[in-house]
Amino acid sequence: MTMNNKDRWVELNQISIPPRGNGGFESDILEREIWAVSRSPEVTELQETELLQTDPEQTELQKDEPLGAYLLRMRTDEKIPLGDDSLTIGSGTGADYIIEDNDNIERVHAQISPINGMYYITDMGTNAGTFIDGVPLTSTKKLEGNIVIRLADEDFIFKSR
Repeated sequence: MTMNNKDRWVELNQISIPPRGNGGFESDILEREIWAVSRSPEVTELQETELLQTDPEQTELQKDEPLGAYLLRMRTDEKIPLGDDSLTIGSGTGADYIIEDNDNIERVHAQISPINGMYYITDMGTNAGTFIDGVPLTSTKKLEGNIVIRLADEDFIFKSR
């Protein structure tokens, strides 16, 4: 069986697809877009480098205003910029970013704080919980690129440049 791969035919056994993790979150989908194909004479090293360096999301961001670190709210695809001040997320008026359409989010659910150029997240003592890549958050944790943050049942992806 063969399949078309960018204007050239390759045998199906020449393609390896990385395993899926995290239940199919956006970060996994982005990682799976690059398939490892055994080297053929038609593909030069320069072409391979160009293919691996192309990130459609980065290209889209460069068209918009430049963002440093931000949260991507999965339900709405909203980009929430993170700056030099702490950001609280919750459903009440005491939060900086208010989620009105999810009853499982508590009034002040979590706080993201910049410290020495890095971002850290803290659960604000919620019953529904805060999770980092599926692991319950029990103390303040440093955020790193492309991790999934779940507040109750609301998913965000932390992005940084």
